[in-house]
Amino acid sequence: MTPVVELSPSDYSTRERPSPSGSGAEDPAGWLAYWSDCLADSGIVDLTPWPGGTFWVPVHRLTDPALAVVIRCLLEDVREDADPDEIPPLAGGFALTGPDGEVFEPGCCSDLGGLEAWAGAAACTDPGWTMVWTGHPWRAVRERDGVLELSEPTEESISAADGPALAVAARIERDALVRAVAAARSECDRFAARLAAALTTGPAATARPSGVSIEQTAAALLGLPG
Repeated sequence: MTPVVELSPSDYSTRERPSPSGSGAEDPAGWLAYWSDCLADSGIVDLTPWPGGTFWVPVHRLTDPALAVVIRCLLEDVREDADPDEIPPLAGGFALTGPDGEVFEPGCCSDLGGLEAWAGAAACTDPGWTMVWTGHPWRAVRERDGVLELSEPTEESISAADGPALAVAARIERDALVRAVAAARSECDRFAARLAAALTTGPAATARPSGVSIEQTAAALLGLPG
């Protein structure tokens, strides 16, 4: 399970340029070049998205200069006298690599505060579908024969009692998911420390609202309560 942040080209480009006509799956090289050029406008270079054809970047791949730019760009529209709850989280989430190597990406509106949903999934013992918030669309999990089943993405209402008929995307051993969540939590702890360091000095520090502490700002960026 890999903590990732989404670096959307429009957030970093400073000039107009044509985007590729096909999707990321249809033209991965074209989208990579477009994405890289847009990020370079703001000084972010030498990054590769993962999975290919997306805008996700594993947090461990973010260099310190790139992280400072990401924070500055996110905070530049936040009021100087803003409260902690007015600081938006970094768009992101957790990409889970399945037993066959497939990657289950987070959805829209997710952030790095969503790890507890995956922890809940790892602890699931219900034979009926239970929602796992991974953004829009979300997923569901259930236990069958001692193994956790993860659903395909859906936007249908889910309850363990009478959830919809969902296709199974993967069957995952519980211990494997528990280990994946623990590793992701350690990675997030390291990333939180890097956020705090970036907010101490430099361009990210000057963008921080004056009435919000470094610790509160870092927590807000992670999508956690301050």
